[in-house]
Amino acid sequence: NLFGESHCSAIGIVINNMPAGIKLDLQSINDALYRRRPKSSLSTSRQEQDGYEIVSGYYNGLTTGTPLTFIIPNKDTKSADYNPEILRPSHADYTAYVKYAGNQDFRGGGHFSGRLTAPLVILGAISAQLLSLKGIIIGSHISSIKDQKDMNFSDIEVTEDILKRLYSSQFPVLDSTQTEMFESIILKAKENKDSVGGTLETMVLGLNPGYGSPFFDSIESVLSHLLFSIPSVKGVEFGKGFAITELFGSEANDNFENIAPIDIALIWGSTDTMANGQYANPLDTAMSNRGLFEVMVPFRAWNLTENQAVDLWISEPSGYLNQKWDPFETIRILTPDPYGGGLGDTHARIVPNLPAGTLVLPDIGDTIMVLANKPLTNEDTLRFITDPNGFISPLLKQAKNQPDKFTLENNYPNPFNPTTTIAFTIPKSGKVRLQVFNVLGQRVATVWDGYLDNGRHRILFDASSLASGIYFYSLSQDNRNITRKMMLLK
Repeated sequence: NLFGESHCSAIGIVINNMPAGIKLDLQSINDALYRRRPKSSLSTSRQEQDGYEIVSGYYNGLTTGTPLTFIIPNKDTKSADYNPEILRPSHADYTAYVKYAGNQDFRGGGHFSGRLTAPLVILGAISAQLLSLKGIIIGSHISSIKDQKDMNFSDIEVTEDILKRLYSSQFPVLDSTQTEMFESIILKAKENKDSVGGTLETMVLGLNPGYGSPFFDSIESVLSHLLFSIPSVKGVEFGKGFAITELFGSEANDNFENIAPIDIALIWGSTDTMANGQYANPLDTAMSNRGLFEVMVPFRAWNLTENQAVDLWISEPSGYLNQKWDPFETIRILTPDPYGGGLGDTHARIVPNLPAGTLVLPDIGDTIMVLANKPLTNEDTLRFITDPNGFISPLLKQAKNQPDKFTLENNYPNPFNPTTTIAFTIPKSGKVRLQVFNVLGQRVATVWDGYLDNGRHRILFDASSLASGIYFYSLSQDNRNITRKMMLLK
């Protein structure tokens, strides 16, 4: 619930249903409020420091589970600038007058003011913290101002680093060359005592499919309800939005990409426990979904394809914050780089199906389910191996069939600065050429030109000598050729 008006003593928010035991990241809240604060001639001249006080629902650095209340004092108010008889266009002055029969606080727009977005920013910062514990990252950029447009997220491979860069930017755009143009449009309108609008594009990484409920509680339904609660928001699109009506049905299908085939071995060690219930000889640790501590586990997850350990996360409900792997607590095997599309991508889950209150000790009759987030193929191998010593050396990767495809993968990371990895597969040994071209079709680099054995290869491309912009990398062998796009951002 939001409360207060633009020129009263304070505004604030009451957040209900906040989980107990959450350590709030107050610095992230302060950073978010700082981002909202006007800093140049591009925005309002009102200067509010947005200092806040937490008056309930927070004790000893943790949330209590009761309503969490923030109060933000109003300091920089100039009430004399407002006249109740002058109803400003593009504002809610007339609406408020009619709704409250002339009893509204008209100063600065009252309860309908953009000033009320400050407590919304606090709520957003807390929500972002809770989502990050689930591996979900959100970022936005200025997609357009008036009729000038930035690039779209669909033009690049979006990573966590890109979303973090946008979040820290004072003027978040994907194409830095657009910044000056956007600013000039805003300043020109201001010089003419006018204003301009724009659009934002938002990306969500790490959200598992199947979230929400049909029909009225779908992701789109709930987000639309919330987004239209923000003053001045006049439209919301998902995906291609209305542009999808310009396509045939065969062109408007969603793209699905399977997680790369990775062989994961779960090596079980001793399940003996000490008096406190902890494993006596844990082989690995899983990071708690709340990010507060690590949980010891009696096995090790090993990536046989890349010959390296695999990171683990564990989902601990509020009632089981005991740093132990309890029944019905899911351990997530995270997808290794560079195959994951974002932070927290899950390659598989381990769900212990044991009676409540039973220690997680794999034994005869117990069931351990591994739920893969991808269709299984003939190349996939998932083995359970009991090895009290946790040795990796006896594990031998099963032989694969010889590759029969000529493929060029998306470079990673993308955008990049200044190096990126280009991976490709060739079906037969022979001469291979990998080149980079600019948007004019001019060759700017030859990454590889020589003999390679058949199979999958990964080559590092260093673009230190090139300027920021869009480039194309092309793989050729015999009469075959594949080209993909990448972006260099310096």
